[in-house]
Amino acid sequence: MSSRERNRRLFFAASTRVSTATEKPSTHTGMAGATLEAKTDGLAAENGVDGTPERTTIRVMKSVHFHLRFQITPWCDVEAAARDLVAFCQQHAIEEVALFAAAEEWNNGLFSRAEEDAWFAAVRQAREILARAGLSVSLNLWMTLLHAGRGRRFPADRIFQPMVSPDGQVSRACASFADPDWVKYICHLYGRFAALGFRVLWVEDDFRYHNHDPLDWGGGFEPQVLARFAKLVGRKVGRAEVVRRILKPGKPDAWRSLWLKNWRDLQLSVAAELAKAVRRNSPGTSKLGLMSSHPAVHSAEGRRWQPLFRALSIGKRVAHRPHFGFYDERPAVAQTYPILMLDLQKQFRPAGCEVAPEIENIPFTNWTKPDTQTWAEMLMCQLHGSDALLLDLFPFAANRASA
Repeated sequence: MSSRERNRRLFFAASTRVSTATEKPSTHTGMAGATLEAKTDGLAAENGVDGTPERTTIRVMKSVHFHLRFQITPWCDVEAAARDLVAFCQQHAIEEVALFAAAEEWNNGLFSRAEEDAWFAAVRQAREILARAGLSVSLNLWMTLLHAGRGRRFPADRIFQPMVSPDGQVSRACASFADPDWVKYICHLYGRFAALGFRVLWVEDDFRYHNHDPLDWGGGFEPQVLARFAKLVGRKVGRAEVVRRILKPGKPDAWRSLWLKNWRDLQLSVAAELAKAVRRNSPGTSKLGLMSSHPAVHSAEGRRWQPLFRALSIGKRVAHRPHFGFYDERPAVAQTYPILMLDLQKQFRPAGCEVAPEIENIPFTNWTKPDTQTWAEMLMCQLHGSDALLLDLFPFAANRASA
């Protein structure tokens, strides 16, 4: 028996060890997952339990839902790529595809109007083909504020207020939460794509103040944000003064909590507008899903998780892709980290929130992460009650799934 097959059987075997009597009902509302049965020949002997080969039949008590993240660009044969993807999903029991839009190397920054139209047409065509084949389809717009500059620029036909760092660096591509034109743009974008009827529209983890390269630390110190803060403290303030006081050593300055409230209220207002846009335009029961970064990062931003999930909820429906595993190979001792991440973030979410951790493999090669670690991470997610697994296993280059 190959190591790949043994790991696959171990995953399905171990994922059944939670009794249905105590298992929380799945909140997943996509296609029904198949009932899985694994028959293992000599599995115990191969893994050193004893020296006697044995045959066991293990019935999975909770369906495993596989959601494949995949990119089909406007510059390929969309129909052929989508049909190829359908065949791949049917062959490998993938029930849902999370279509990327403008991800990684196919991203030129926030959309120009022409780019928006091109991606919308491609995504619409791909979604229709996937849905007709019986697949559930979600959407992963790869940017809100934009993750990082990386040589990108703001589109020429749309004017956005740039993000500013604590030291006064100004981004050439990442927008500000406080920019009303950006708020209109992002709500328009989510509303337009929601009209296509996606099950989940994911909000990328660039929906944060931290980590917008090449800015030092991140952003959130724009003139508009400072103007909002001035109203809280009752006088005009400058960026340098704010930074000095909120980072003051020792007993926290009174401004620190007010500054975090300022950031928090801004983010919550945008989240509520996104939910409103999706609710108004979705023809069915689309919901938003929040992708989040390391909890410590969001703590430094003053994030309050329950209010944020409430703001994003549509009829109490919301999803979460928690911060989880590693992109690449790590020794076994390091696996305590993703286990603790899954456990820690359970308290952040409201009851009934759909949970779908991401199974990563970057860069996308056969040498980045061994099958054993990938299956172990999938198992961790199942044992922590995940509703689905977001499989981020294909390159963003938009090659055919069969390739």
